[in-house]
Amino acid sequence: MKLVLVLTFLGISCASGASLSFNGVLHKNKTCQPIMKKHHLSGRFPGAVAHGIHSITLEDIRYYFDSKATESNGVPTLNYNLKDRNTVLPNAQLYGFDTSFKTAGLRYVDQVLMNMDRKDFYLTGYNTLEQLVHTLHMGEVWSHTKEFYDRLMEKKFDDGALCACVNDIDGNGIMKMLPFMSLKIRYPGLTAGKVLKLKDGAYASWSGNLYHYSFFNEWSDELAKFNFNQVEENTIVQQARNKLRDGDEGIQHLTDQKAWSTWKRGMQKMVAKDNYELAVFLYCKLKQNRPLVENDNELWERQNPE
Repeated sequence: MKLVLVLTFLGISCASGASLSFNGVLHKNKTCQPIMKKHHLSGRFPGAVAHGIHSITLEDIRYYFDSKATESNGVPTLNYNLKDRNTVLPNAQLYGFDTSFKTAGLRYVDQVLMNMDRKDFYLTGYNTLEQLVHTLHMGEVWSHTKEFYDRLMEKKFDDGALCACVNDIDGNGIMKMLPFMSLKIRYPGLTAGKVLKLKDGAYASWSGNLYHYSFFNEWSDELAKFNFNQVEENTIVQQARNKLRDGDEGIQHLTDQKAWSTWKRGMQKMVAKDNYELAVFLYCKLKQNRPLVENDNELWERQNPE
């Protein structure tokens, strides 16, 4: 029923047979909880947003949401450079991907294939086909999210109190979910206890793949209390292996039609309302970081419309 209300509010019709989970909104500031609930945000918010932005680039933001977004866009995301200790970046990055192709599909093919020889880039343990499918899957998510985002831009509803809560990424759980997701990407099988310890004290991932599509429901008291800001990465990995264990062994590699059926079912079972929650976040974050005036010409055009 609430999904119907949200879609009606935005003027979008959508049929969804997926079961929805509306838990208490996760926010440290109790005054934010009724505000977020009023706007139909749920306990899925931090996981839905983290999934939606974990691999987003500035090229993606400009293609789907805001063509004038800058490098100071305020949308946190994971670092494609898997050797860099800075796992979460404060802004979606401009990677310089070729945007001359008209369709997003061919852009993504080029994006993956132009980096196919890099072993510590983007996703650990994914072969080229799996990286391509993942990238196309995220494009699908952003395409659905864009429908909600465009409606929010058209409505221009009074969003001051809501955006203050949504933009508080430390208080609403997003900055717990993103580093948690980074651990799953860099150390597949970690939270299932499947990561191998090497003689030098470092860690290596097993042969499994990334994560299940049920990622959104993995919020826990342990995650809320976990300290991702420790100096030693090995300490974080070891503690996460012990305290954040959830049995997630990832999904099987794309080796045959049966494996693809598993991937496909996972994508199709994703909850439609998560795209709305992601759209609200992007609406608020991009609005917060949107320059008032890009240049003198734009200022002139605004003051002197034809």
